[in-house]
Amino acid sequence: MSPAGDVTVTGTQAPAITISLQDGEIIILTVKPSGITVLLRSLPVLLATGAILTILILLENFAKPLNDSTRNLILLACCLAAGLQVVSAGLRWLGTLYVLTNRRVIHLRGLAWSAITDCNLTEISQVSVTHSSLERPFGLGSLNFSAESGLAVTQPWTNINRPYEIAGEIRKAIHHTHNGGKRQ
Repeated sequence: MSPAGDVTVTGTQAPAITISLQDGEIIILTVKPSGITVLLRSLPVLLATGAILTILILLENFAKPLNDSTRNLILLACCLAAGLQVVSAGLRWLGTLYVLTNRRVIHLRGLAWSAITDCNLTEISQVSVTHSSLERPFGLGSLNFSAESGLAVTQPWTNINRPYEIAGEIRKAIHHTHNGGKRQ
């Protein structure tokens, strides 16, 4: 068991993040959302800018051509919108980390200003795996945590690789916690 205090979690794809652990708390698992999350979060803006550019090309070819300044302004706006969305989604992905300890599930968000959401394993009675229509083709899933009442007790872990395997690890930790730390 690790002593209480701050632990720095590092990964190849994320900056070091410091988590305060309680006495006797150990980290079992750390998970980052899949990198494809950047594309999934950017897809609506990328599709919209693609549609605008397609309409622009059709107008240029089949109707009256636009003047250069208007065309350039539209192109610049589309490029800026798509670029800013991809950068924003990338930074959001970079600043997201999910942590399972022997006592809590923890969701860390943010690069400059970290927001930490956690939930004691004793409050969680069910872990379910869901797949959005965008996650399914990539083999990703989201983990949802609920209490006996069926109400969500913390934010879901989204766009996770190997969601069933990770859900199994969390269920083992919950079972272990609910049984007072005794192995069966």
